Amino acid sequence: MDPDFEGLEEFGAEQNAGQLGPNVAGPNVAAAVVMPLNGGIQNGIPWTGGSRDPDHRRNTPLTPLCSRSENMGHRVWNRCERGVGDEWKIKLSNTIPLSTCEPVIQAGLENVGVDSIFWFETDAGNFVNLFKQPDVAPIDMIREHEEALRDQCQYDSANLHYSRVFLENSIDLELRRRMTPSLLPGDGGPVFWSLVKMTLQGAETSKLIRHQETIKETKLVDFPGYDVSKFHEVL
Repeated sequence: MDPDFEGLEEFGAEQNAGQLGPNVAGPNVAAAVVMPLNGGIQNGIPWTGGSRDPDHRRNTPLTPLCSRSENMGHRVWNRCERGVGDEWKIKLSNTIPLSTCEPVIQAGLENVGVDSIFWFETDAGNFVNLFKQPDVAPIDMIREHEEALRDQCQYDSANLHYSRVFLENSIDLELRRRMTPSLLPGDGGPVFWSLVKMTLQGAETSKLIRHQETIKETKLVDFPGYDVSKFHEVL
């Protein structure tokens, strides 16, 4: 059994014991269970996750960790505190392409049901995934997006925090330190991720500038005997 889902057999059994559908609370639980804005209720258990686009909503929870029953909070929190494995963590001096790490991190967010909050509705009414396109809106607008989610749904409010914890534990300490001046205490996952990408982009720009300066300042005549191999080593 996947260790992430250990001890969640009861949730799975309830799922298989006669599904009510994604957004149906049932006659005996309608008053007791709050409907998630992004997700649904299945056999009396609220769950979250999936796209916020009405045309592409998820019908069932992706994993047991998408459940938001009363006893699930600590399980989701513990999973988010682990983030991704060390081999997939994003580092300020990354040795593997971001395109390799990002799908693993995105899958982790989906597995704990916190991916809905990354879906951003543009002024044109289109839904864009802020994880895949974090630069589609300025930071101030993403913060407004997060605030609206907090006001509209208690589950989204919690998921904003869960997602930030997951992302904090999916990058290295040096990158987190570099981001700290730009972060606010209440920022959720979407703002955090946007700042991650901005910080990495800034680091790459700085590296490129340093490399350009090295090229400009390094001349072949500076190497005894016009040693081309040493010249190339410096560049």
